[in-house]
Amino acid sequence: MKTSFTKIIALMAILAITTSCSKDDDIGKDVQIDDKNLTNCPENSSCQYLFFENSDLNTEPTTVKSGQFRLFLSKIHTSMDERMLYIKAPIEGDSFSLDKKDILAGKAVYTFICPACDFVGMKPVDGFAKGLKIAPTGVNTESKWLLEYNIILQAASNAAYRDTIYVKQYFEAGITIGY
Repeated sequence: MKTSFTKIIALMAILAITTSCSKDDDIGKDVQIDDKNLTNCPENSSCQYLFFENSDLNTEPTTVKSGQFRLFLSKIHTSMDERMLYIKAPIEGDSFSLDKKDILAGKAVYTFICPACDFVGMKPVDGFAKGLKIAPTGVNTESKWLLEYNIILQAASNAAYRDTIYVKQYFEAGITIGY
C-alpha cells in the first residue's frame, strides 16, 4: 500500500512539473494579423520593409551584424532624412509577439538620421510588435513576413515629447554583405 501511494505521489509530481513549465516554443503561437489596411509609404518618401535572419545591431553606428535574432527593419527615406525602426524578434518559430517589457529591454531600436535637422533624440518606451510568416516554405530569400507594430517613442531629455510609429506591412528578406 505504501509503495502504491508513493508511486501515485511521484506520478502526480511529475505531471505537475511537466504541465506547469512554460516553453519558448509557445512564443507568438496565437498571433493573428489581417492583411487589410496596410500602411502606405508617406508621400514624397521611399520605404523599405526588410528582415534579416541570424542578425543583431551594432550600436555605433547602427548597422546590421551577425547575431541571434530575426531582425526586421522598416526604413522611410525622404530628401531630408531617414527614419529606421528595427525589431529584434526570436529566430525560432513562424510567428512572434513582443510587448512593452520587450520594447523596454531593447527589442525595438529607433534611428533618425538628418544632417541638417535640429531634432530631439527619441527612444522606444512602450507598444507592441507581432509578426507572422506568410510564405513558410522555401528558402529564406523567398520568405515573407506580415508585421504589425505600434511603438511609442519618447524624448530622452523630456518625457512630455512623444511620438508613435504604426506599421502594418509585408517584410521581405534583405541581403547583408560583410558579416
